[in-house]
Amino acid sequence: MSPGYNVQRFINDPAFIGEVVRFDRLRLGDVRGLSGVHLQCHIGTDTIGLSRLGGARMTGLDFSPAAIEQARILVAKSGDDVTFVESDVYDAASAPGGEQFDLVFTGVGAP
Repeated sequence: MSPGYNVQRFINDPAFIGEVVRFDRLRLGDVRGLSGVHLQCHIGTDTIGLSRLGGARMTGLDFSPAAIEQARILVAKSGDDVTFVESDVYDAASAPGGEQFDLVFTGVGAP
């Protein structure tokens, strides 16, 4: 895995949120108490970062089984309370059990 993902830092530092979430933090506003879904979450680092912004309840969604597997391994090691769902983005509305969210995040790389 690329060192640019800072995986070990997410595991070692429970306050670390990563560059993408740090960049979007002001645009996001106060996410405390919100539930959110992160579309195209890849290995979940930004999803974890979002959950660390005041305790937002986050679900990460990605079409790649390998990425979701790595995301689940990461969250098991970091201890964050984040859920990951394998799904195509076009099925995002029904994939997490039809749950409704206060926040939809796409971040870098979204068309």
